[in-house]
Amino acid sequence: MKGQINTTTTGFGGSAGIIEMWYHFVVRGEGHNFTFAFVNSAGPVKEGIGTGSPGLISLGDYNNPAKTAERAWAAAIGKGLFDIMDNLPRTDVLLGSIVSLGAAANQQRDIIMYQQHLRPKVYYPGHLTDVAQAGSALYHKLSWQQTAYNMGFVQSDWPEFRLQIDPNDFMVPQVFNPKDDRWNKSSAEEDRIKSMCR
Repeated sequence: MKGQINTTTTGFGGSAGIIEMWYHFVVRGEGHNFTFAFVNSAGPVKEGIGTGSPGLISLGDYNNPAKTAERAWAAAIGKGLFDIMDNLPRTDVLLGSIVSLGAAANQQRDIIMYQQHLRPKVYYPGHLTDVAQAGSALYHKLSWQQTAYNMGFVQSDWPEFRLQIDPNDFMVPQVFNPKDDRWNKSSAEEDRIKSMCR
């Protein structure tokens, strides 16, 4: 369409693709800075596996013993992504994939690692019916909980888990009041926001 930005990521048409998208927003207000993040996928960043993203490697290359240097470089990029997450303002609400490239091997480890770095207060899992089987939301919630226990993720640090069941919940608006005291930040967290958002 004339005037529309080309968002093709696949090289063969269409706007969908294997490139991960990440957005982190801060809704600023005096004494109340509300933050939310959206990530369309949560692959095995720890290992640096993620085809389509510069520097990350495919699962095939990861398993290839001749690709030692590439694996090390990809893992360093993954560590760098976690470092970025650690330095972002603390996330109040995370909208993120629960089903990922690594789910067959490590269940929900990848999104839980994102949560350990971002420390969201509320989590809305995604990829429940477009990648996973329709009706599998409860399975993935239970899998998330069991994986969190197995990883030693302290339950007091878990975000509030807001499971969405398709089609019942997908069209129901989720509304947050940015001035709600629930989103209050420590002075250090407020200073971090001020240093990043000008």
